[in-house]
Amino acid sequence: MREDARTKASRYLVEARVRILTASEDGGYVSAEVRSDHSVVYVVAFTEGAWTCTCPAFNPSCAHVLAVQRVVVFSPRGPA
Repeated sequence: MREDARTKASRYLVEARVRILTASEDGGYVSAEVRSDHSVVYVVAFTEGAWTCTCPAFNPSCAHVLAVQRVVVFSPRGPA
């Protein structure tokens, strides 16, 4: 049976396939690399309020984006 995207995202994390390259809560951006099952590295990014992934099957819920979303959290901050 084929893994769904959420299960695959969890496996990527357990297998240490996710690498956060840059993240800025204040700037509102993230860039990361996720190594696929075939050792291809895809770049995942969050910029201008949207997630992107370089995988050929990219959609907002691909396993690569879901894996990065599980370790990166943006929390609204109040005035300093």
